[in-house]
Amino acid sequence: MKLNILTKAMLLAGATSLSSYSVAEEADNTQADTEKKLAIEVITVSAQKRLESQQEVALTVNTFDADTLSKSGAFELTDIEKMTAGFSISGESGHDAGISIRGIGAKSISGLDPAVAVFIDGVVQNNVGSAFGSLLDIERIEILRGPQGTLYGKNAPAGAINIITKTPDSLEFGGNVEATYSSWNTQEYKGTVNIPLIEDVLAARVSGLFSESDGYIENKLLDKDANSRERSAARLKLLYTPMENLSAILNVNYSDSEVGNPLQLMGDSIYEFETFENDPGIAEDKNESVSLQIDWELDSLEFTLISAMQDYEFTGPRDNDFSPAEVGMGGSILTIDQKLESESHEFRVTSYDNDKFEFMAGLFYSNQELAGGSLFDNGFFNQNISGVDVTESFGIFTNNTYFLDDDWSVTFGLRYSDDRKSATTTQVDSILGEVQGRDSEHFESFSGSLKLRYMPTTDQTYYVSLDRAYRAGGFNVVAPQHYKEAGYDKYDSETSNAIEIGSKIQFWDNRFQLNTAVFYQEFDDYQYNMFLTEQAVAFAPFFVVSAPAGNVRLNGSDAEAKGAEVEFTVLLSEQLTVKGSVAYNHIEVGSLENVPTTFADAGYATAGPVIIDPRVMPGAGGDTSTIPTKDVSGEVLKGNPQWTSSLFVEYADEFADTSLDWFVRATAKYNGERDKAVLDSYVTADLFAGLRSNSGKWSITAWAKNITDEEYLIFGNDAETSGLGVDVGFPAEPSSYGVTLGYSF
Repeated sequence: MKLNILTKAMLLAGATSLSSYSVAEEADNTQADTEKKLAIEVITVSAQKRLESQQEVALTVNTFDADTLSKSGAFELTDIEKMTAGFSISGESGHDAGISIRGIGAKSISGLDPAVAVFIDGVVQNNVGSAFGSLLDIERIEILRGPQGTLYGKNAPAGAINIITKTPDSLEFGGNVEATYSSWNTQEYKGTVNIPLIEDVLAARVSGLFSESDGYIENKLLDKDANSRERSAARLKLLYTPMENLSAILNVNYSDSEVGNPLQLMGDSIYEFETFENDPGIAEDKNESVSLQIDWELDSLEFTLISAMQDYEFTGPRDNDFSPAEVGMGGSILTIDQKLESESHEFRVTSYDNDKFEFMAGLFYSNQELAGGSLFDNGFFNQNISGVDVTESFGIFTNNTYFLDDDWSVTFGLRYSDDRKSATTTQVDSILGEVQGRDSEHFESFSGSLKLRYMPTTDQTYYVSLDRAYRAGGFNVVAPQHYKEAGYDKYDSETSNAIEIGSKIQFWDNRFQLNTAVFYQEFDDYQYNMFLTEQAVAFAPFFVVSAPAGNVRLNGSDAEAKGAEVEFTVLLSEQLTVKGSVAYNHIEVGSLENVPTTFADAGYATAGPVIIDPRVMPGAGGDTSTIPTKDVSGEVLKGNPQWTSSLFVEYADEFADTSLDWFVRATAKYNGERDKAVLDSYVTADLFAGLRSNSGKWSITAWAKNITDEEYLIFGNDAETSGLGVDVGFPAEPSSYGVTLGYSF
């Protein structure tokens, strides 16, 4: 029976529940009653823009639904990292956001094409940190591994995160509230109400969130919390279905946060969770967006239009010397400001109800303007760099599947991308005075995908996938002027070719599921993010001097990534579920020379432990045109672990002769060494215990995270790679405890 447009919209927003197990009812051919059969639940995803079983999709997809997120105490996207291997997230604010899949990725820089694209309700986020706010009214999250580009409006060489929020229901009034209290005086409150306005025609869904925390790091100098946070968010979704085959969803979002995210000098005291910086370094970001999605079904075709506008603002000061020293007395402050305005439009046509050939074709257009700058001041030298980066992107893409027979199918996709970028910059500093620059570039490329899938039975899928990905080049708008003059003003486009071979198998009467994949990806003109090392750092007992720093993107001639993944789920009984995953990722650059490095490494040192940059310190002398560089050709890329693994164990049951369910869950995550001296391997473990009514009306969950009090860094850099001449890091949260209460109506 053909689904109408409203039913499809509801399914796309909430197609499945990712429970650990399901009890499927089957009709017995020999008797009228039904019997229960234990089996892994079928997970339906929209990863390929149509509803499919996750086990049938010819790519690696990890899915987390609302129930899983709630039971796991997942309040932020960073909590998802603990649930699967080969997936890393770092940072707490939009500016610091970093996402990598299969070891590919780095901290995102607003306005630049990321390695991992983030989509919220079908809209690509031009700042991936927009997804780092607390999770609000989420239906499910899909993590797609490997190059994406022929299904979505944005190219992504490493993968995509597809976040789907819940859709309004035009039939039933309802909602839920949730409250959490945990360590560090952390409080979070969420609420959602669904309101049918006109039955079967119009409905509204309103959600809100407020959270605050003192944080676990204390600034002893200022007697303040160093990584406190306060967040608020709201969402309004309106569903309008004037006809059975026509629907429109208006989505309005707002979020606001203040987050302290201090880097610290490495040393024995870093895990005392104390800092002595003279500036609290509170980063503030605000995100506003509105989107409209229209779906129109006509015969066996569905036409979809998604238009969106996004405004993102960020400001964040940082104590750039990590010390108590005041500005002008050896201390320094670096302030980053950004304002990103964008609009995007995507149009797709998708075929249905064809058992021989399915197709999807689409157009994508976006326009974004990033105005930003960095202001540095140490009392001796000041530098203000500001700029405007404008990007206009156009894409045309198609993805098609031809069913050769009942077992074999081939999927082929193609995309043409056209990106036009321009940048205007102004630098004013104590030495150069005012310098202006302007440039523009045009980038274009073809990318595509070819997949062969073999399904001899409903519980076996084998596939091989060939993909070509592309990332546009661009400009390093806020790089200091003499870096630009030395050739670090822009970077070229990146292309990559990947092959993946995978299998998805269920056996033991569908109680054991085993998914495996191996992959190899080769990059040309690999885009490499580097922290600018324009630093002058002088250490005496109580004296530190520093100069500007920032981010720059440059190209290596080539790079290669290879690895393998294994995931399993086993239902040992109706009550006991075990899941696990192991991933190996190895990324190595080919030729990558002239990478900016510290002045200490380049030999600019006077007697004793004093490091002086002759470019920026008046009276120091030296060659003002010199940019210290290093050669990292053949090195393993730093920052992401090569080996990761995760384990999940849950026992769930009901109390006899009651209307109560209960569960106990344990999770563990291993991250191997991340190829930096300051980033060791570590293991974290979390425990959860919950009680809820059979009807789902109310629930209570108690939890403990990092129960072994493991000491590790969320991110960090040693003296060589930090650009600061010193080891710096941000320690992860120690053991924490909390309770979450939920009520639905």
